[in-house]
Amino acid sequence: MVVALTGSTSSGRLLGADEQRRVDEAADYLLDLSRATHSIVGFIETRMPLIAPNLTAVIGGAAAAKLIVEAGGLTALSKIPSCNIQVLGKTQHAQTGFASLTVKKHAGIVFHSDAVRAVPEDFRDKMVRKISAKCALAARVDAQSSARDGALGRRFRAELDAQVEKLLEAAPVNAVKPLPIPDEGPKRRRGGRKARRAKEPYTATELQRQRDRLQFGTAQEEVVIMDEMEGAGMLGHAVGRVRATQMNNRAKAKVAKKYEKYLKAPRSVAAAAGTASLAFTPAQGFELISPQAEDAHKSKRAKTSHGSSYFASNTPFLGRRDG
Repeated sequence: MVVALTGSTSSGRLLGADEQRRVDEAADYLLDLSRATHSIVGFIETRMPLIAPNLTAVIGGAAAAKLIVEAGGLTALSKIPSCNIQVLGKTQHAQTGFASLTVKKHAGIVFHSDAVRAVPEDFRDKMVRKISAKCALAARVDAQSSARDGALGRRFRAELDAQVEKLLEAAPVNAVKPLPIPDEGPKRRRGGRKARRAKEPYTATELQRQRDRLQFGTAQEEVVIMDEMEGAGMLGHAVGRVRATQMNNRAKAKVAKKYEKYLKAPRSVAAAAGTASLAFTPAQGFELISPQAEDAHKSKRAKTSHGSSYFASNTPFLGRRDG
């Protein structure tokens, strides 16, 4: 695939003899360098139990050798923090012609080691961080030439194996708890003066109870209120006397003292000027008469009958004044 893509994207010019020779020499150098690297890494792998016994016990001989080669020595590896150890040996770019979606961000030497590959894929990222931390500790111990028998590294590996077993354990089955027996008895409600006062405005009156009560086998009366038909229930059919609603004076709206004088003041004439009465007359039939206008007319007629008017019939001749 790489060769096919390179050929399709090239200009198509043939290489000369000199250029072909230099390309072949560069390819030979790369192959020799790869063989030398593999031989060096293989030699270090055989000597890893003596060079870094604790690091070998944690991650294995092959991965430990690659980490030392990539870091430039055991002393240099001991100075690298664990967050950087997990990205040692990471390829910076994807190969030509291959998709880059499958390339992980922190897939280095530790990620491709046998200790991480033995864990399911869902837990590999977590194990990379844990193994990198243990590798950093083991490398510092080996750099100081402590614990040459690798006991500390084996203890680190035992802790990692225990953590892996803990991760792979099945989730505990939650016991199904039965629901408690429901309390079907009456519940206690808090009451008191404050609660009773809050319920007073919403208390149903006796008339409302009679309206909501129906008599079996009897059609109820219906009335129209605000374009809606409502049933009267047993209003007018109840036996006995309807008890008047007990009003609580404390629930009434209070009026400020400075406005009480307006409520106690007598009604003025202007306030009563809008009253009227319906009278029946033989000439016009029903007639709407204002009591105030009728009183004014009567008083005017009384003054005229007593001779107070200038043009009254009983007013005497006052004489003529000569100029």
